[in-house]
Amino acid sequence: LDSDNKYYFGKLYSEFYQNYLDLLNTTKIEFDLLYDQKAILVMLENYEYLTNGKRLVYLHQGGVLGNISMLKRYEFNKF
Repeated sequence: LDSDNKYYFGKLYSEFYQNYLDLLNTTKIEFDLLYDQKAILVMLENYEYLTNGKRLVYLHQGGVLGNISMLKRYEFNKF
């Protein structure tokens, strides 16, 4: 899938942080801030194409240990 937005590896994006918080609050599931957020946002951009009236499933791959340092970076940058 392609995105209208260009995302660069390791760069902080306010939409990643906001999506992380929204997902955590609504699902009580923690998603990775580095990889999952881009994947989820691109899926949402392409939702109609992907679903075509069907259910969309995202497989959580675990690996949220990196969130410790990423959250510090986001909080330091006042997102």
